[in-house]
Amino acid sequence: MSDTKRNSTPKIIFTCRYRLALTNPDNKVSSSFHEKNMIKDIKRMTNYYRDPKKEIVSMIDYYRGSKQDKIVNLVLEDGHYATENELQKFQIQMSNAIKNSNLYKGVVSFDSDWLIKAINIRELEKIIAKEVMPKFLRKCGFVDMKKMRYCFSFHGNTNHIHLHMAFVETAPNHINRDGKILYRRKGKITSDEKNFFKNELLISIERHKVMRPLLMEVNQEIDEFKKYFDVQDKNFILKNISDIKLEEKIVKLGFLVSEYRKDNKFKKVKYGSIKNNAIGKEIKKITKEIKEELFRNKDSELYKQQLNVQNSLNKLTDYYKILNKENHIEEKVKNNKLVLDKQKYIESYVLNAIVNHALFRCNRLQNIVKTKNTKDCITLDDLLQELAYEKSRIYKNKNLKLLILQNYFNTSVNTKKVFLKQEVINAVKNLNREIDESAKEFHQLFVNDDYKR
Repeated sequence: MSDTKRNSTPKIIFTCRYRLALTNPDNKVSSSFHEKNMIKDIKRMTNYYRDPKKEIVSMIDYYRGSKQDKIVNLVLEDGHYATENELQKFQIQMSNAIKNSNLYKGVVSFDSDWLIKAINIRELEKIIAKEVMPKFLRKCGFVDMKKMRYCFSFHGNTNHIHLHMAFVETAPNHINRDGKILYRRKGKITSDEKNFFKNELLISIERHKVMRPLLMEVNQEIDEFKKYFDVQDKNFILKNISDIKLEEKIVKLGFLVSEYRKDNKFKKVKYGSIKNNAIGKEIKKITKEIKEELFRNKDSELYKQQLNVQNSLNKLTDYYKILNKENHIEEKVKNNKLVLDKQKYIESYVLNAIVNHALFRCNRLQNIVKTKNTKDCITLDDLLQELAYEKSRIYKNKNLKLLILQNYFNTSVNTKKVFLKQEVINAVKNLNREIDESAKEFHQLFVNDDYKR
């Protein structure tokens, strides 16, 4: 972003018009003569859009001759230029559609200097066709993109580069207030819908100019943050926890996740997919408690890295505010989908890491990686943990490891010691039996990158 004073002139202006469907109850001039005029209007409109005198052709395309004679300056839904045959087919489909569908038209005017510096026009055409238009149409209440037809073309015959666009429904495709799928009755595109289109278009262009470095910074900070929840990284925060109460919560969580996985026959457990039954609610509750405990210490490196991530997201949010203000977009920044998706991704990553680590601990593989030349060792901590699992249903909210040690060293009754000794023997047997089974699943338990950024 430039340090100089930013120009308050909007970079994008969007205006819309419409013609009501012939069968629209609000259409008071429906007639066969009117229908013929509308069909003629569609042909005039598309021929105007494709007019070669108005199109933008770069000097490179001109000298290379890459602008083929067989295609016209009309971009269709998948981002490609229409051929003459496709243009004729498109005109026929739109002419058939106007009986039941409103015809929507729009003109988007750009700050030419800004646009040319920000992005290649051909690249922008593909983004509009495949990303911006589908999002905009869904915002307008249309459900299935296969039941829509739309086209647009860039013109460069005025002081400002501008885009002409049009779209119709080919079948009932709009959700009304009662939740029914009908043709959209309303012709006017609302201010909220127009703002949404401008915002999506603006973000797509700015992403290539200013937002790309900001996004790179956000992604780098997130990658650093993720290291604290990567079992193979030296900063893995869930390893060697000194707080015994927090460790016991992890023990309890692992037991619950293990039971949940067996009951539902899952190979892997994703936090976001956990059911809201009794055991599922308890898993979610304990997982969130563990997360809160991990971030409680404001002097920790984990907490500082979390602040770094949030600061980078704040920069992105601040830039959105500037874009919205410059282009008179009143949409609330808190509804910014890109920033919310990043925050959701981070939250999911942390919660999944906690759940999977607890499940790993439940399978008795604490910091053990098997190789052909080494043997697994069962530690005192493993034994205490195994005993804690067995007693976790009886002694809720207790420090189970401490309780087990106190029972052994403080009791003077030999029968209790003998009974505890047998429990230890059984725990060793359980550990030996489950180590081999757990080792096979170890690497799968920490695959947490299923959430696309």
